[in-house]
Amino acid sequence: MVANLDQVIPLFVVIPFVVLLICMILALFKQPYVVAYILAGVIIGALGLVPEQSQLGLLSEIGIILLMFFIGMEVSLPKLMSKWKVALAGPLLQVILSVLVVYVLGNVFNWPWERSVLIGFIITLSSSAVIIKILEDMGELHTKMGQNILGILIVQDIIVVPLMIIIGLMSGEHVNSIEITLKVVGAIILGAIMYFTLTRSFVVPIPKIMIENHELQVFTALAICFGLAALSSFFGLSAPLGAFFAGIIVTSFRGTDWVHQSLHPFKVVFVAMFFIYIGTLLDFTFLKENILIVALLVLVVFVINTMINTAILYLLGSKLKESFYAGSLLAQVGEFSFLLGAVGVAAGLIFEFEYNLIIAVISLSLLLSPLWISFTKKIMKLDANYIFEEVSRQFELTNTLDPKRRKSSQKRRVTLPRNPSNSKALLRKKISPLR
Repeated sequence: MVANLDQVIPLFVVIPFVVLLICMILALFKQPYVVAYILAGVIIGALGLVPEQSQLGLLSEIGIILLMFFIGMEVSLPKLMSKWKVALAGPLLQVILSVLVVYVLGNVFNWPWERSVLIGFIITLSSSAVIIKILEDMGELHTKMGQNILGILIVQDIIVVPLMIIIGLMSGEHVNSIEITLKVVGAIILGAIMYFTLTRSFVVPIPKIMIENHELQVFTALAICFGLAALSSFFGLSAPLGAFFAGIIVTSFRGTDWVHQSLHPFKVVFVAMFFIYIGTLLDFTFLKENILIVALLVLVVFVINTMINTAILYLLGSKLKESFYAGSLLAQVGEFSFLLGAVGVAAGLIFEFEYNLIIAVISLSLLLSPLWISFTKKIMKLDANYIFEEVSRQFELTNTLDPKRRKSSQKRRVTLPRNPSNSKALLRKKISPLR
């Protein structure tokens, strides 16, 4: 018992100091906290300050569950359902196009088609945790673009299961019909719970003792969040997906604002643990030996994913600039890709070197994602048409709001004489010097 506690204590001693230091430094450069958390993880992992990485990984999984629970409470379901075409068609097209691009590149390096398909699956998935945190920090989660991205991320989390099944089939493994049946039953049950709660108006009878007791509120909120997450995990589905559904269900009840307030401190701590854990996954020895190929692959992944997502969103009705920005947000490789990579190793589709390469690319893409997004924003602002439109809009707005400027502009306005004869005389006067 004491030994386990001795392993956990460094997590809560070292991590806060490192995070505080890096956050204060990056705040000067106006970088999001996500970057600070991942960098803290990189430093902690490099210095060996965390003895047991598995314990930090467990805390990170709790962070993902809490993050998705909070997103479920904040999301507007009618808005989300109105974007169902983008949410469904977007991820499916992502999978198809990513596999095709990787297949073409794989032919150059003589890869087996199974490996190309696996890597295509891996780069398809984006990071829900990173993107949602960035959208929250920028106040863009509830915009039209934010809702489109959120719908895509939710469907991506769902299709992880069929992608794993396909990987198993490619390896020649026998597909367990019991597991598939269990997943289908679980999806039906979760869907039924969602439909029942969202089509009816409920008022949750809250006892007076719970309203007055903060401790009871905390434990009740934790039971709601992790209860549905456990149910989803029992049926072989994603636990964070179940937590997301739990958040949506909570918001459908009236008088449940206390849930958000009770769990918010837990969310801050454990979500930070997730990003710190991502940083600790970097193997510096492997990265030092293969830095050029890793850097090249990260750049290729950013470019390919941005182009694919931009094209998909544009074809689905979004504006070009909005599609380009959303494509850059979805460019990194997500946390569930670690799982697909592990399944690929177990299935014999990739070897240890390729797996370490995948881990390095995923980790660096998560770390550098905010920088890539900032870079794409600068590219957008370099567009001459964009600059002209923005300047024109600001000029018109200024003239509209400032009476002095409006009057001065009116004074400088050229007016023609009302008398036509005077106009002709004035015209002759102007032309005569030319003669």
